[in-house]
Amino acid sequence: MSFLQQVLKAALFDASVYSATGDRPEAMFRSLAVVAAAGIALGIGIQGLTIEGRDESPATLMLLAFSTAVIGWLLWATVVYLLGTRLLGGRAGYRNLMRSMGMVYGPGLLLAFIAVPAVGGTLWLVSLAWMLGAGTIAIREVQGWGTMRALGPAGIGWTLAHILLPAIVLAPNPAT
Repeated sequence: MSFLQQVLKAALFDASVYSATGDRPEAMFRSLAVVAAAGIALGIGIQGLTIEGRDESPATLMLLAFSTAVIGWLLWATVVYLLGTRLLGGRAGYRNLMRSMGMVYGPGLLLAFIAVPAVGGTLWLVSLAWMLGAGTIAIREVQGWGTMRALGPAGIGWTLAHILLPAIVLAPNPAT
């Protein structure tokens, strides 16, 4: 299965993609590439937004967006790993979760369009909800759980990684 096929299947909630990434170390690079693409898309999207109190250069905003996406991926996988293995008896290793959860960032490409008037906000919400849904499927498959059991850790980690972290990092600077 090609890289683009894997990303598309993950975005379409096809659970077979997670067994394909499984324990293959090279899949980590593919996952990182998907997360990086989502981070770049976020950087492109926020370039067009007017955020009161933000005066960073376009390069700085791109770096902030990119690093927020990568750190968010690591944070999401870490929260899912800790909750899943410590509290819920999950069996997946941290790297396996990282590989699988990185593949769900494909819908993050929609973030490039968040500055488009009238549809940007909707695309932002759709993108984040889509990643949460795909992430829940990924966690379900990797941990061997049911969907409802996977939704708890997925939702908690997703909230930290996709709502709180960007709000802290990309928020206006109150000191200016």
